[in-house]
Amino acid sequence: MKLYEFNLLNTEEKVETIKSKAAYIGERKEEKYTFKLYQIDNFYVEEKWHTAFNERRKILSFMSINGLQPYLEVIDITSLLVSANNSDK
Repeated sequence: MKLYEFNLLNTEEKVETIKSKAAYIGERKEEKYTFKLYQIDNFYVEEKWHTAFNERRKILSFMSINGLQPYLEVIDITSLLVSANNSDK
């Protein structure tokens, strides 16, 4: 799936695509919101959830690595580093 195809979907179709095709990357919290990050093919999808009401408020899709910046401190890449070190041997 391409980014522009995802953007043409309605909200229900986007949610279904996230459930069926997306790889969960991680989440972060800011005040009253939780943001969940996923990857679909060569782009990223961020869901914004209101924490107290457990309601999805927004779905944002992007390709730029700038959108990943808020997640860099909360994503655990230890297993990737271990795998890379083991493959060097």
